[in-house]
Amino acid sequence: MPPERQLTTHPADDAREATLRRGGVTLKGTYRAVASGAPVVANVPGSGPIDRDGNNPLGVAAARCRHLADALATRGVASLRIAKRGMFGSANPGLDANAVTLGGDLSGTERALVAGHSKGGIVAMMAGAWADVAGVVLLESPVRRLAQVLRAQLQANPANAPLLDAAFAAISALEAGMPVAADTLPQALLPLFHPNMQPLLIGLFAANPAQLAADLQHPLLIVQGTHDLQVDVSDATALAHARPDATVVLEQGVNHVLKLAAAGRDGNLRLYADPDAPVVADAMPAFATGIDTGTIRP
Repeated sequence: MPPERQLTTHPADDAREATLRRGGVTLKGTYRAVASGAPVVANVPGSGPIDRDGNNPLGVAAARCRHLADALATRGVASLRIAKRGMFGSANPGLDANAVTLGGDLSGTERALVAGHSKGGIVAMMAGAWADVAGVVLLESPVRRLAQVLRAQLQANPANAPLLDAAFAAISALEAGMPVAADTLPQALLPLFHPNMQPLLIGLFAANPAQLAADLQHPLLIVQGTHDLQVDVSDATALAHARPDATVVLEQGVNHVLKLAAAGRDGNLRLYADPDAPVVADAMPAFATGIDTGTIRP
């Protein structure tokens, strides 16, 4: 069934409220309009409870998606950013936001560039297999399987030491396709391994980003910051090795939320909670450069 679209002009600026309905689920977001006929970037957020601006109530308030839309608009690129299914503006009565699986029917959708941030890069590449997208952009996206990334991220925080054995056991079970009973998990790990989220985690853990990149039949642009504490430059290098014709843009000093960060960890992480610091100006022209050169073309 083709999706139902509704665009209403927002009086504050050139943004418009966007509504997408399919299969009884409504997604709400913001469409940042520019000139008629301009290329469009559809933003796919990473993991966690993320609103349309790229924020979550767990301490991330960088407004990455909003700043990204502003930066793209100044370069003649339109954008769509959404609140994740079942959350914030996309909350639906009776819909469990945690009950998500991977899969897609994107028939009837319009061609756009699909930009996936962090773990959203996996979904963006999957979307490239499900639909005739114009191209895929990976923003700070790992090549390592997500189970490996999650282990490394948990281990990097010394405060997680008492939870590591239980967390690693849960990750190993989900890697093997086996669900984990909630009553076997410490309370602190339930938000991460919520039973309703486990089908999604099983699907994500099974995905091989390098293989997805190699199999992708659309142009691929890889944007990676050198001061990203979560995804390393080696991830971008390995993704490019899997797709030798991909365009790779390494952004000096850019962190995971696309902002200019000092080398130290504390200052880097403070930018995660800074809604006023813009995304790095040099990072975003990578979209427009790819479009202008034909590397990524709608």
